[in-house]
Amino acid sequence: MGKVLDDTRSIKSKENIYNALLMSSLEQGAERITITYILKKAEISRSTFYRHFSSLDDVIQFKLQETVDQLFEFFKIKGKPHKSDKYLLLYPTLVFFRNRIDLLRLLINLKETDTLKQVLYSNLKQVNKKLLKAEKQVDVEDFYLENCSSSIVTLLVLWTKTGMSQSPEELSLAINNAKDITHKVFERFEL
Repeated sequence: MGKVLDDTRSIKSKENIYNALLMSSLEQGAERITITYILKKAEISRSTFYRHFSSLDDVIQFKLQETVDQLFEFFKIKGKPHKSDKYLLLYPTLVFFRNRIDLLRLLINLKETDTLKQVLYSNLKQVNKKLLKAEKQVDVEDFYLENCSSSIVTLLVLWTKTGMSQSPEELSLAINNAKDITHKVFERFEL
């Protein structure tokens, strides 16, 4: 992952590199992205790139970790569930990512959505451990955390591919209603 350099210049360089990657993906397509092209777009030297990252995958990993960290901060500040969101995380996640459609499109173009699932899962697992230590929650099995991460990312990908035509409220309500209907069907289903 990106090397830890926190001074203002380093932070700006990392953002420039990410933005150049984003622009390169839009201009050239995912399969034609090169470090040389990104260096040119970011107006940085090769040594500056390698001071911060060891590969293009590191750039993506850096941006995803930063974004998911921001998402969890967003949960703390504004993450109160919408009245239609019985599942607590869905609505604030949709609101948060609505303004990050470029990142989602980049991940789709680069076929890196699994990386987002992994970063999201890792953060959910850390939160679960903290809640367990504070005795505020019962242990959530890894399977459920993985399933939650996978479901959220799959929904984000589908939502992005449809141009985010539904609002977070509409989508949360539709998902919650679908879960309620599925639950009612399975209650009546006998094995």
